[in-house]
Amino acid sequence: MTKLGTETITWDLSDLYSSPGDDLIEQTLVKIVQQAQEFNSLYKGKLHTLSTNEWVSLFNDYQSIKIDLYKTAQYASLELSTDTQNDVLKALQARVEDISTQISNLLLFFTLECSQLSDDKVQSLVNEDVLSEYAYFFKRQKDNATYKLSELEEKIITLKDLTGENGYKKLYRELTSAFSFEFEYDGQLQTLNGTQLRNLRMHKDAAVRRRAMKLFYSRYEEHQITITHVFNNLFKDFNVERELRGYDSAIQVRNVVNDLSAKAVDSLHQVTTASNTLVQRYYKIKSDIINLPDLTLADIYAPMPTSNKIYSFDESKEIVLKGFAAFDDDFYRFAKEMFDEKRIHAPVLPTKQGGAYCSGYTPDVKPYVMLNHLGKARDVSTMAHELGHAIHDMFACKQQLINYHPILPLAETASVFSEMIITDLLLAEVTDDETKQSILTEKLEDIFATSHRQNMFSCFEMAAHDKVMKGLPSVEDYCSIYHDGLKQMFADSVIIPAEYRWEWSTIPHFINVPFYVYAYNFGNLLVMALYQQYKEEGQSFIPKLKEVLSAGSLMDPVSITKIVGADIESPAFWQKSIVYIESLINELETLRR
Repeated sequence: MTKLGTETITWDLSDLYSSPGDDLIEQTLVKIVQQAQEFNSLYKGKLHTLSTNEWVSLFNDYQSIKIDLYKTAQYASLELSTDTQNDVLKALQARVEDISTQISNLLLFFTLECSQLSDDKVQSLVNEDVLSEYAYFFKRQKDNATYKLSELEEKIITLKDLTGENGYKKLYRELTSAFSFEFEYDGQLQTLNGTQLRNLRMHKDAAVRRRAMKLFYSRYEEHQITITHVFNNLFKDFNVERELRGYDSAIQVRNVVNDLSAKAVDSLHQVTTASNTLVQRYYKIKSDIINLPDLTLADIYAPMPTSNKIYSFDESKEIVLKGFAAFDDDFYRFAKEMFDEKRIHAPVLPTKQGGAYCSGYTPDVKPYVMLNHLGKARDVSTMAHELGHAIHDMFACKQQLINYHPILPLAETASVFSEMIITDLLLAEVTDDETKQSILTEKLEDIFATSHRQNMFSCFEMAAHDKVMKGLPSVEDYCSIYHDGLKQMFADSVIIPAEYRWEWSTIPHFINVPFYVYAYNFGNLLVMALYQQYKEEGQSFIPKLKEVLSAGSLMDPVSITKIVGADIESPAFWQKSIVYIESLINELETLRR
């Protein structure tokens, strides 16, 4: 296998703790439980009587406890993600989760009592300069009050989730992360993990691609009883709880969290689904480009004739930093710090978690990025994407913890924007049509994976949750719903192999964070429109974008996006992004003539 130079690209977590056995971890956990108990004794039942200065102290105390808890949770999560079968790390994670539950119960009264404050009281508080930055926090608590249960009921839910919801999620995670696959290709029998096997979707040989994906899905089919049981129990638990809280539908739970209207989310789904014709149009073009009339779903990421270049880690780093440097000094500086300060973990390891993520927990500690760098062009985009998340976090670090994390619909803003910066850089340096064609196809496939595929996932979730409320679905029900979604997205542009009916069972987002996936589509289409605006406005756009990124969750999504002139309530706004996608397909077709 080609040396990618990732062997030494591991992170230094000493900003958090020195090792899993660091005595400071347990000392911190004991300390914050005590602090949470003191917080509970000092403030419970008294919020309506506090003075302005006491409110300032309360917020400082609350966030101090949370920051120490988050750092410990972040450390445990980061360590475990690179060695998922390590029993010491599993025990540490379990210990942190247990303490987190204790602290959540001790602090639970705070948001409940905030939601019960009178409107006049809240207004008088946020009119004070020292508390004005918490205005949106108070608004969210008031908005969520409708869905709150009593403090005792909330405690019961938190406690039962330890062995209920969290237990099922852990079962799925440990079951699937332990999967290994014996697979022969390129003349060698190799033992691969799921990430490595799925990466063979980009192999040059169609037979390898199809065998790999058939093997991958067959492992999930073998465990269909367990996995279906996990999905049914988590979906049913989710819907029982949301009905108790008074939500009208399963997706409304996520809409409220995202502070988005049903109208905005419905428009997003409708516009994206209607544009599935672009997906179908593209894959008919690709079938012609790679001379594969019987294109299947296993082939949709097949390499283009000129796209077999392997990018070492250093080459990818150079491309990404060059793109950021040309765009903005702050983007470049923040990204470079991530490399210089060893905040990235890049090699593929046997028991390492698949995929990629950025971990930013607290505003006083710079984020970390996990990659599984395999040297494909998509890995360059992934690096830019995850560093974009890190850049977003670093812009937002001026916020208090309560306002630090971007609200989910805007969480992909910097990441997708960063991808587009790198795409433009690559296109600008192209000297021949074939390479340009390859870049365009890569970009279109990324768009379809991030928008239309996530839209299909979201539609699957809506149908599956609806089915659960009418009676627990069978494994065939899940497979049928998912297959219908595949047909709607791809129509006759590709052949859908039978094993793809099982793909739903491989998507952890469905059970870990229900309806999370539509935020990917939201962020992707949002940024395509914003990037077009940047190309029209030039340098004058950049300060507005940085203001958006710096806002964290200081305001609601509508207000934040208005900083750059976007109207996310308007279907016309989303349609603008679809037109952009069509322009890329038109450009590709022009190159084919």
